[in-house]
Amino acid sequence: MRKKTPKRTPHENALLDLLATQIRRKRAVRELTNEVLSGKSGISPRNLQKLQKGDVNIRFTTLARLKKALKCKSWDELLPDWDDAEASPKRKGTKSKDD
Repeated sequence: MRKKTPKRTPHENALLDLLATQIRRKRAVRELTNEVLSGKSGISPRNLQKLQKGDVNIRFTTLARLKKALKCKSWDELLPDWDDAEASPKRKGTKSKDD
């Protein structure tokens, strides 16, 4: 039986969206295709697409592989600022506590 995962909060969704943006930006700066980044990181092309859309949560080990593949010198180059997610516009189809 599969465990039921709790729904993500709007703030968590905003964080994933910001991370997705960072991954796409870094990939573009390094001039890497999805296929090349997939090969360098060991992440399947489909999973990489989902990560770059902010559709899936990411394991720390996967994030570490992306950091290495994108040649980020520090975590700050890849990770979004927690506070930026607070100011981020709400994701389509999600409701905030105020709705």
